[in-house]
Amino acid sequence: MDARTFTLAAEGVSYRAGGRWLVRDVSVAVGPGEVVGIIGPNGAGKSTLARLLAGLLRPASGRIRFEVEGAAMTGQQVARHLAYVPQSIPDGVGFTAGEMVLMGRYPHRGAFARETREDRAAAARAMGWMGVLKLAERRFSSLSGGERQRVMVARALAQATSLCILDEPTASLDVRHQLELLARLRQLADDGMGFVVVLHDLELAGRWCDRLLLLDRGSPAAAGVPREVLDAAVLGRVYGLDARVCGDGEGSLRIDFRLRGEMDPGRRTTEAR
Repeated sequence: MDARTFTLAAEGVSYRAGGRWLVRDVSVAVGPGEVVGIIGPNGAGKSTLARLLAGLLRPASGRIRFEVEGAAMTGQQVARHLAYVPQSIPDGVGFTAGEMVLMGRYPHRGAFARETREDRAAAARAMGWMGVLKLAERRFSSLSGGERQRVMVARALAQATSLCILDEPTASLDVRHQLELLARLRQLADDGMGFVVVLHDLELAGRWCDRLLLLDRGSPAAAGVPREVLDAAVLGRVYGLDARVCGDGEGSLRIDFRLRGEMDPGRRTTEAR
């Protein structure tokens, strides 16, 4: 793993489109060894913020800095350090899963250069991490949604030496593969990489992330360690639900949401007799 230091920092970033603010005055940073989760309800600005951090959108105000050892870099150099996995998965028509992952090595060799032994080794290693090495010869278009998602994460891991930004990477995965993915990201972070992960599952976010940023209609509602951000009063206000948060005694949090005014299930059963 690349041992060089890096920092990605958004400082007071805002973004406007379609006549409205999608992100308002957001600050967040990630460095080596960190998994930072972006959470919030639908329409909160999570994906827009992820694209801003990945350099795919230009902020209307504020600034975003990505530095490796404090040095400015060209776009190709940035691509060797930072990778982005969007929500939408390409069709990849005509390519195998292995070829899709090898595409992540383009910034390291150039689009028209032949892949090297190092490229093939990096791709195989990343596919092994994601448990998709056995799919290398399969047509990407023939894979299930979850398999495609894991291949796309493998491509990002083959590409980036410092930081990955992943927009809802668990959305197409079953419970086992969700846990395997997040455990792998945690292991890679412990080895020095950094991750920004958009998540809808708050319990997964609380278990696997070092810090969380909770967005509400584009603005930061809370930021900090999971136990501070996943507060019942804050979650209830942002999601418009009654929330209860408790620990399981092993460092994980359990979050129970109910529609406001919803009858207690036990009481409903009693009254029905």
